[in-house]
Amino acid sequence: MKEIKKVVIIGSGIGGLYSGIKLLHAGYKVEIFEKENKVGGVAATQIISPLNIHFDECASIVIEPEEYKKIYYDIGLNPDDFFTFIPLNDLYRVFFYNKKTYSISSEMFCQKDPFEKLFHESFCHYEKFVEDLNKIYCIAKLQFLTKPFFKIKKSVIISRNMMKTLYALKPFQTASFLIRHYIKNKDFQKVLLFQCLYMGISPYRLMATYAMIPAVAQSKGIYHIKGGMGAYMEGLKQVFELLGGTIHLNTPVEHINMKNSKANGIIVNKKRVAGDYVISNADYCYTISNLIKKQKGTKKWKRKCTTYKHTCSVFILKLCFNKKFDSLSVHNIYINEKFKKEVNYIFKGRLPKSPPLYIYYPSCVDDSFANKNFSCMNILIRVPNLSHKDIYWDKKNISLLRSICLKTLEKITKCSQLEKLIVYEECLTPTTLNTKYNLTNGAAFGIAPTLFQNIMFRPQLSMPSIKNLYFVGSSIHPGNGVSIVMKNATQVATYIINNNR
Repeated sequence: MKEIKKVVIIGSGIGGLYSGIKLLHAGYKVEIFEKENKVGGVAATQIISPLNIHFDECASIVIEPEEYKKIYYDIGLNPDDFFTFIPLNDLYRVFFYNKKTYSISSEMFCQKDPFEKLFHESFCHYEKFVEDLNKIYCIAKLQFLTKPFFKIKKSVIISRNMMKTLYALKPFQTASFLIRHYIKNKDFQKVLLFQCLYMGISPYRLMATYAMIPAVAQSKGIYHIKGGMGAYMEGLKQVFELLGGTIHLNTPVEHINMKNSKANGIIVNKKRVAGDYVISNADYCYTISNLIKKQKGTKKWKRKCTTYKHTCSVFILKLCFNKKFDSLSVHNIYINEKFKKEVNYIFKGRLPKSPPLYIYYPSCVDDSFANKNFSCMNILIRVPNLSHKDIYWDKKNISLLRSICLKTLEKITKCSQLEKLIVYEECLTPTTLNTKYNLTNGAAFGIAPTLFQNIMFRPQLSMPSIKNLYFVGSSIHPGNGVSIVMKNATQVATYIINNNR
C-alpha cells in the first residue's frame, strides 16, 4: 500500500486553501497553520460585535466567476451549497469630478446611447477595445497564466514561437498608450486606466497586456458574493475540513525546517511539525527573508528579495452608516480632475492630495453586511508602500486621507454632514498590511508585474536549491488577483501530485 504523504501549508489565504483542497482530494494528508484567528488572510471578512456589522478586510472584485466555481466541480460538489453569487447589472458606477456620472453596464448594448452622449465618441471604439483585448487575454491565459515557468529551458524562452507569442501581448507598450489607441475621450480613458491600477503599478508604466483587465470585466461580468469574499473563504474552509484537512488557527509559524537542502516540516511553538512537502502561502519575500534560515543555495534568493520592486499600498477607510445610499452601486469609481498627476504622486512616494477613489458598497445588494437601515462600505485610496521612509502613518496623515474620503463621498452622494451618520469606522494602512499580514513594505499587490518581474522572471512555484518547498500567492507567477492566485495554487498542487506518482 502506498504511503500517504503529508503536506504542511503556511497561511490560509486563497492559495493555501485552494491548493490544500486539491491535495486532499488527491489523497494527501494536509494541515494548514494560520497566524490569525480566522481563515482568509487579506480576503477575510471582519465582524464587529455587538453591532453585528461586517467588512471585507480589503475590497474584492469578482471577475472570472467560473474560476470560483471550478474547484467545487472538480471534486464533485455543488458550489451553490457553499456560497451564492449575486450578478451585478452595473459593473461600475463612475463619478467624475465635474459631477457627470456613467454606469458601465453588464450588457454592452445598453451602453451605446449613454456612452456616445456623454463621451462624444463612437461606441464601436469601446467595442473594438473589448474584442481585441479579450483576444490578448485568451493568448495570455493559454500560453502563460496556466503554465509554470520554473523548469522552462532557455532555448524555449528565446524560440521563435515564444517570441511571437510574447510580442502579441504587447509587452513594450504601456497600458495608457494602448488605451489611447482605441479610446479618444480622455475621461473614459481614465475610467479604463483606473481599472489597470488593480495591478498595483502606474498604468502609465504598466505593460499594455494588462489593459485587458477592464475588457475581461466587461465581457465576463462582475459578480458579488453574498457575505463578501470572506464568505467564499469560509466555504473553502468547510470543503477543506469536509475532506479531512486540519486548520490550526492562532498558530504562527516560526520557520521552515530543512535537512540537506530539503524542506521536511515547520517549527511551531519551538516544536517541529513534520511534512513531506511544505507550501508557503505567506508573502514570498517574507518567507525567503524570515522563514528560511541560512541554507546552502539560499543566499542568492535572499539577496534577490532585497532588489524586487513592489507594488503600491492602499489606505482603506471602513465605514458603517445609519443610512442607505441610493446613488451608489456595489463598485464605484471616482475620477478626479488631475488623474495622471495624482497617480504619479503615488509612485513617486508622495501622498495624493485629490486622488481617484474606489468605493466598495456591498450593502447596495447584500443585507448581510449590516442590520436594517445601516450600510457598510470600504473607501480605498492607493498610496505609496513602506519603502518610502519619509511617509509616516501617524494620526495626521490618517486624518488627512480620512477627510479626503468623506469629502469625496459627500460630493458624489450629495449628502452633507456625513460625519454625523457614522456609527462605526476604522482604517487599514500600509503598516497594517506589513505587521498583520507580513506583506513586504505593506505592498498590497505583491511584487510589481514589470517586464522583468513577469512570467519567467517572476518568482516561481518552487526554488531550485530547496526540494519539497513550494510557494503560492500574489508575488508568484502568474501574479496577483484572486482568480490568478487560484491558477498558481492549481499549478502547485498538480506539480506535487504528478511528481509523487
